[in-house]
Amino acid sequence: MDLLTAEDAAKILAMLPTEVGEAPGNLRARLQAVADGAVVVLPNKERRFGCHCDLDPEEMPDGCYLDNGKAEDCVEAVRLLREGKDKWACKEWREIKLR
Repeated sequence: MDLLTAEDAAKILAMLPTEVGEAPGNLRARLQAVADGAVVVLPNKERRFGCHCDLDPEEMPDGCYLDNGKAEDCVEAVRLLREGKDKWACKEWREIKLR
């Protein structure tokens, strides 16, 4: 996983149109804090993702048919491949809420 560096944040800030202002979520101010070195961006190791298709209420989401090379077993995977997209464009590929 790549982390956002101060240099990356400064480049992003330079590309933002001035109309962006502080929206959304104080984006400009938050990027400036990273660019200034006042904030260190770390990976969130608690966030995991999985496919939520066809789950019973007690089941946790698991992997993705695209990752397993079985796109033909999933209606969404077939459509995504046809459109040139990956699992991150799938409505069923969501964050797993740890219990």
